[in-house]
Amino acid sequence: MGIYLIEPGETEKSDDDPGCEGNSYHSHGFVYKDGDAFAIYYLSWSEQEDDQSVDVALAVGDWDEQTSTSDDRDCFGVAVTASEDEILIRIVNTDESPWPKTELFGDMMSRSESLSHPFKQEMFDILEDVIKMHPYVCDYLGINS
Repeated sequence: MGIYLIEPGETEKSDDDPGCEGNSYHSHGFVYKDGDAFAIYYLSWSEQEDDQSVDVALAVGDWDEQTSTSDDRDCFGVAVTASEDEILIRIVNTDESPWPKTELFGDMMSRSESLSHPFKQEMFDILEDVIKMHPYVCDYLGINS
């Protein structure tokens, strides 16, 4: 595996819609493995949703600013929920994600591609750490960080 350093980015609250009950939030962050750029993630959740789920896109691969493109990355789409004693991470299909394709991440992998990807277990480990260290997400999911 390796040693990971997670660098959370800012969390942005969307403008309140007067007709809606609750706010929507978006966040991002960076993951370094053994000191090198390894992954970038996006998080999104909404107080308006009944299922208390956090949408996540996590892209792993080459992040060299001069030579890499989105074709050098693989993007996982997941939904994160929590029970009383564990964080539940479910790989989703592209039609379930707000980020099926982005300029930075490229095309999100299908659920079947993600399930057979060599970085699948690392993705689960990284996201568990990302969620545990994100105070807004922990509060939203009812996790004691």
